[in-house]
Amino acid sequence: MYKRLDEHPGGICKSQDLALLDAFSTYFHETIHWWQHIGSTTGLLLSLSPVLQTHINYEPLKFILQNIGPCKPLKTLAEKPPGTFGLDIENNLNRIVNNWYDLEFNRRILLNPKNLSDVITNPFFDSQGHSIQVGLANLLLLLAATFDSGLGSTIF
Repeated sequence: MYKRLDEHPGGICKSQDLALLDAFSTYFHETIHWWQHIGSTTGLLLSLSPVLQTHINYEPLKFILQNIGPCKPLKTLAEKPPGTFGLDIENNLNRIVNNWYDLEFNRRILLNPKNLSDVITNPFFDSQGHSIQVGLANLLLLLAATFDSGLGSTIF
């Protein structure tokens, strides 16, 4: 579809080319769906969820990478007994894991709020309100940082 549209010189035209008409109608149809989705706060939050997880964990991940290297899974490192690492490393590991879970729970609450049995029994789950607050606060932070790079990645 995109290839066919890219081949067209652009502008308004009358065409008998059914492949071009089909490509454009599909593109137009899907664009409307995208705007319907992105036009809601929930749609925006769900669309940007992976970006949010990256944005709020960027600095702590850099810190962990510089101090203990590329180790996975981070959850296993975070669950080691207190004192295994320095306090600064433990705090960053905790921040990364908790941020990831908070945003994952937020996404799950938004997608299917009636099926949360595995969420509410997870030891990383605080409450629905907390997960939603973390999602919305970090969505606002991401949008603000997009327009003002001086905001960095402050974590709510």
